[in-house]
Amino acid sequence: MKLLFVSVEAGERKIHWAKFLAFAVFVLIIAAAVVEALAYLIKGSFSFGSLVAAETVVVLILVRILIRTVAYQPAEVRDAEKF
Repeated sequence: MKLLFVSVEAGERKIHWAKFLAFAVFVLIIAAAVVEALAYLIKGSFSFGSLVAAETVVVLILVRILIRTVAYQPAEVRDAEKF
């Protein structure tokens, strides 16, 4: 499976940090907006606790994506796809 923020040029991996940063900021903002909108619709007021919980989950997901991006090895993937 090809990762979103990695490309292979001349056998070397190239990590697109600007794309990853833009994606991370976008996901954090969208998660905050959705959680606060839901909290406002359900309770009638904004909720700090739900915002913290949502952003914690988003940060964990982004860390997982970052680890997969940094650990990507194109040579190993090409060898594994042959089998």
